[in-house]
Amino acid sequence: MTISALDATNLSVANATDFVTSVKNNQRILSYFLGGDSTETSADLNNENRRRESFKDSSFIGRVNPATVNVVVGDVKWVRGQIYGKWNTDKKPDTNYYVSYNNNVYLILGNSDLNTTEDNKTIPVSTPPTHTSGVVTYGDGYTYLFLYTISATDKGNVNSSKWISVPDKTLTSHAGKITSLEIDLSTISESNLVIKAKDPIIPIISDSGTGASIQLETIVVSSPYTTQSEKEYKIVGVKFVNPGVTTYRDFNLRDSLTAILTKESADQILDIFNSITLGFSVPEGMNIREILGAKYALVNIETDSTTIASTVDQKEFFNFGIYENVVKNDSTPLFAGDFSSSGISNQLKTVIAPLSGASASSGNFVVGDSVNLIKASGTTRSSTDKVVASTQPTAFTIGLEIHTLNVNDVETGDKIKLGKTSEEYTVTSVTRPDVKQNSGKTLHIASTRFSIDSSSTVNKRFFAQVIQRF
Repeated sequence: MTISALDATNLSVANATDFVTSVKNNQRILSYFLGGDSTETSADLNNENRRRESFKDSSFIGRVNPATVNVVVGDVKWVRGQIYGKWNTDKKPDTNYYVSYNNNVYLILGNSDLNTTEDNKTIPVSTPPTHTSGVVTYGDGYTYLFLYTISATDKGNVNSSKWISVPDKTLTSHAGKITSLEIDLSTISESNLVIKAKDPIIPIISDSGTGASIQLETIVVSSPYTTQSEKEYKIVGVKFVNPGVTTYRDFNLRDSLTAILTKESADQILDIFNSITLGFSVPEGMNIREILGAKYALVNIETDSTTIASTVDQKEFFNFGIYENVVKNDSTPLFAGDFSSSGISNQLKTVIAPLSGASASSGNFVVGDSVNLIKASGTTRSSTDKVVASTQPTAFTIGLEIHTLNVNDVETGDKIKLGKTSEEYTVTSVTRPDVKQNSGKTLHIASTRFSIDSSSTVNKRFFAQVIQRF
């Protein structure tokens, strides 16, 4: 990933944060709908045609609980035997470079004992991270920086085995400290790999920070009979010693090597210097959402059959979706103030009476039946509406809930014609939803299959999760 791509990721992270923040402070009101009148046959409902007609499809509208809208990333669980990538200061890796374990989240700074390019992404983990502050290297060679603990509240609000919440937090305790270290031994000539010092510790020289140091790992290559002062050692890796005590705003690795490797030539030191990748976090601290690439907002949708049945008569639902900032007919917000789990009907509700021998039984209408509106003036509307529920208010009248593109078309005295039988009914009353049609924005539409058994005492739960990617 290039630096420009990393900048684009950080912009996406900022957009995800702004989205969630605006939901939580009620600047952006999210609502969900359940609706549809037949089984969905398309795999992708998020197209302009469906968005344009989403209010026709929506039957029940409820508010999304702001507490269950959170910035998240995928839950990369620590699993024994798994191989993981590691963080790179210059670019975000394309492999798993962070893990969660026992509700703690860690950034992987190193994934092998010697931190060589050759060993990168080859060593399986065997020791889980358990520390809750700072940087620790474990026996399997993996080095972890503790980032944060997932609280029980956040875990409950996200309610997912695939996603974890990410706090809007900057890790200042690791500001201006070492976050990436690697050596590419293949770039050093064979002769320049051999130095006079054994496992030298290299304090990192800086005009600002103090305390950071790394160590060149070596093996002895000289004869066992060689005197101590003449012994030679081959560089085989590099290790973290101290990530830093005070904040580094600059560093000079070449001068740091020169200060310690006093018996090596300038050309040899340059060869070693060019093989080492050393990176520090920014002096302001590590923005955890940017580090983890948290460019996703998880939206939870939850309701139950009792809440739905108290609002609409429809018993079968075939799709659901998310709206933003829907308003009432008077242009005031559909939902305002503190969160409430109650819902609002978006159905056109009519009561009809049979004409000319038409059946007076509500059973004459089933979900998905097509009906046509015949105005009192005698004109027939060309568009076809759909029945989504029918009830029997009296022995001689039928209550219908209808999906229509224009809820204002139907009036008392109009006629409704049942398409499958051509039977006609007169409209005796009309109740329109107090929802301004096509207001707000449709963010998501998807298929579902949720039904309410009117004969059952079980309160069925509807639950769905939607990921908004930025």
